Amino acid sequence: PGYSEGKIRELEPHRMVVEIDSTEYPYEIFNGRLYFRGENFFNEMTYGCLEMDGKRHAPVRQGHDIGFNRPYPWSYGAVFDELEPGVVEIRLLGDEEFLKTSQVGNDLIFRHHARTHPAFYVTYSKDIVLQDIVLYHCVGMAVIAQFSENLTMRRFDVRRHPEKKRIFTATADGFHLIYCRGKIQIQDCLLENQLDDPLNVHGIYGRIHKIISEREVMVELVEGMQKGVPLGKKGEQFRIIDNETMLEIETVRLEEHQMLNGDYQYMKFDRPVTEWKESFVVENTDYVPDVLVEGCTFQNNRARGLLLTSAGDVLVRKNVFKTAGSAILIEGDSNYWFESGATRHIVVEQNQFIDCAYVPDWGNAPIQVSPSAKKYVQGQRYHKYLELRDNEFYCFDDRILWAQNIEEIHMSGNKIFQTDTFPPMEGERFYLDGVLKFEDK
Repeated sequence: PGYSEGKIRELEPHRMVVEIDSTEYPYEIFNGRLYFRGENFFNEMTYGCLEMDGKRHAPVRQGHDIGFNRPYPWSYGAVFDELEPGVVEIRLLGDEEFLKTSQVGNDLIFRHHARTHPAFYVTYSKDIVLQDIVLYHCVGMAVIAQFSENLTMRRFDVRRHPEKKRIFTATADGFHLIYCRGKIQIQDCLLENQLDDPLNVHGIYGRIHKIISEREVMVELVEGMQKGVPLGKKGEQFRIIDNETMLEIETVRLEEHQMLNGDYQYMKFDRPVTEWKESFVVENTDYVPDVLVEGCTFQNNRARGLLLTSAGDVLVRKNVFKTAGSAILIEGDSNYWFESGATRHIVVEQNQFIDCAYVPDWGNAPIQVSPSAKKYVQGQRYHKYLELRDNEFYCFDDRILWAQNIEEIHMSGNKIFQTDTFPPMEGERFYLDGVLKFEDK
């Protein structure tokens, strides 16, 4: 495997002792630094580390990612030392302390390998069916698809290995679908213990870097993982969007396109646009899928559940969610991740949401609507319609819905059951900000 793991044996605020199976996860320590060796790699333990509850085999309550010896706020300065074969001591430098939620008996996932290889990569394709597949591990996402039409994942399981009992599966998302169209169907799948969201459906916002004329712009791909992706072809339709309100300014068609390099691309549209400015974004609207997610189980993974940003008809039905963050996240972001777009019609029905949103870094409630617009326009909202009906919410506190910047939310027939799985966290049952119409029956 591309990642490694260990079990916490001793724990103090500035010190941790971890057992590591050196046969399964070969490691070496040089000058206080920990390295892992595998097929075609020898990597230092710097990328990040995730603690998993030793009993639930899921992320710890109120935990978060940590790293070692990297220039990030969530990274700790640390020295590693081997106390005996298979036993490693981690000592933190300075005043930093391990998480308050850390416990002896929990497991650590050592994320020391870059996301280099998805299991399946689909591009510029049509009518693809991935069916009756079991995936135990890959160094990346289980499926990446882009600029493709009609995708079906049926009985495609991302699951823990039944013999090795590793607590991690795919090292990133389950299904990550960018600029797809037609019908996306995800049915009767199990996705568990992967190191990011089970499903992310979105497009890409390219930022206008330079306005050349009323019809010509240079567009920048800002997010590092989007570099080198051509945003469209001649004749395809684009929206010009104000990055602050995230509302449409103009709709145009692409007349000329040229990739200048991995960062920038030249675009010429079919008619003048006078109301744009640099920092606005463009979005290809020829790639908008309808989405069906039905009969699946999503559990024990890092981060959230389903990230749904498609302007098509979206139906999420008869699934089970046991996610550390929000089970359903409807976002859209023109300022950081640059993942588009505005949703039009989403129905979530007959699902079970079980003890979701227990890690604040990954969500404010089981259902979250949170586009990154910086300001509202009177009477207009980024997202349009969300309906939640006949679902069962098993919650350890009051939180059900956290929503902003959407026109309508309708709730009916939902049942709420109280659990004592975790201590309650602060939050309202329904937090609404900039929601034009809300109905709960």
